[in-house]
Amino acid sequence: MAFGKLIVWGGGHLFNCLSLSFLKNEDFSKVLVISRSKSSPKWNEVLCDGATILVTRPFSTWLEERMGDGWPQVRQCLAKANRIVMISSTGVFSEVGGKEVTEESPLIADHPYVFAEKDISQLAPTCVLRCAGLYDESKGPHRYYLKNKRMPGGGEAFVNLLHYDDLSKLVAALLTRKTVLTGIFNVSDNHPTRRGEILSCINNWGGEWASIEAFSDGGEDSQVGATLALGKKVHCKLWDELSIEPKYKKFTDLKI
Repeated sequence: MAFGKLIVWGGGHLFNCLSLSFLKNEDFSKVLVISRSKSSPKWNEVLCDGATILVTRPFSTWLEERMGDGWPQVRQCLAKANRIVMISSTGVFSEVGGKEVTEESPLIADHPYVFAEKDISQLAPTCVLRCAGLYDESKGPHRYYLKNKRMPGGGEAFVNLLHYDDLSKLVAALLTRKTVLTGIFNVSDNHPTRRGEILSCINNWGGEWASIEAFSDGGEDSQVGATLALGKKVHCKLWDELSIEPKYKKFTDLKI
């Protein structure tokens, strides 16, 4: 069954995973990726009437783009969509004391993702996915730790994660769902993991991974750890909503 045109605003690693493993050729009659690439189509060149739009835009640049001359054209196109699935972040939550957060938990009011969520979801039926930290073999906290040879923050702080393949599975289900699901949903593997547990897992991979160390309790390193506090525990109800289970139940299932 073809769902018409799919427009992906941003592309990136998520779209690569999605297109390689989870979207079938017959799902959409046409797929367009709009990015900053010189070869990318422009919004004023695209017919968006009735299209499905996936927003993977990195919102570190969103406010800059929002203030640009082209925003009215983007807004006009988004308003013509049949549905929008938008990738956001659990970084919008203000909780740092180690408590569980739901979709109704307090937000960081001036976070750019919060502005983007409100701006886009008022234009067309929108499903916002507030994602935990994404990872796979090639991307994620383990690659950051390996590059820097140490893990920032205290070992007791919670980290919420989600494998790219599992997010791709959810997104594909939402894009091809007969009835449009709208609203805001937290997305994680439902297994908040302490940083110390992640470090132990990485060290056990051996080789270069065994050399990664945690920050010490004193000096400059303790300042970094203090700002991270205890983090948050993200609960995801979307797995039950869509009757899907994540393949990677927790980060420690990953093998390198």
